[in-house]
Amino acid sequence: MTVLAREEFCLVVPPGEPPFEDSIPLANLHAFPLAVPMRNNNVRRSVADVVAQHGCVLDVRFEVDSLSTIINMVMEGKAYSILPRRPFRKRRLKAKSGRLRSLIR
Repeated sequence: MTVLAREEFCLVVPPGEPPFEDSIPLANLHAFPLAVPMRNNNVRRSVADVVAQHGCVLDVRFEVDSLSTIINMVMEGKAYSILPRRPFRKRRLKAKSGRLRSLIR
């Protein structure tokens, strides 16, 4: 198999959450109620594959088909999310704002 691209995924954290580490182990993701893309979404499948490979569990509370809706839910404090870092560069939502946490295995 040839890898065509690699994508960094982040835990997107609601504003006002107490500070915690800059990275989150996959095994700790069960502690966060998540809003994620629908099951037929490539991002969702990628996250599910990696999580399953490592024997981890997610607490999926909302399945949403709109990235902007997911981001709005997080910014309103209704959920966390696991998303690629790329869309946040466009929105200027940087890791130093305290809202993004890198995921580590």
